[in-house]
Amino acid sequence: IQLKKNGTNILSSALVLDSANAALSNEDAVGFTSAAVVVDDTLEVDVTATAGGGTLGLGLFMSLTIREDAA
Repeated sequence: IQLKKNGTNILSSALVLDSANAALSNEDAVGFTSAAVVVDDTLEVDVTATAGGGTLGLGLFMSLTIREDAA
C-alpha cells in the first residue's frame, strides 16, 4: 500500500499487509518523504494485491487524519 500526493509516493516505505499482521488491527505508516499538503494537492491510496498462492484479503479500510498547522 502506498500513499501518493499528486501521483508521487510519499511514504518512506510501502505498508505490507500479510499473514504476519493481526486481523482488525491498525498499521501505521513508517514515515513520510513529504508531509506538507497545500491547496489543490490530490492524495490517493495505491493498493497492489497479489494472491501468492493464497486467497486475496477483503475489506481494506483506509483512514487519513490531516492536522492543519495554525502558524
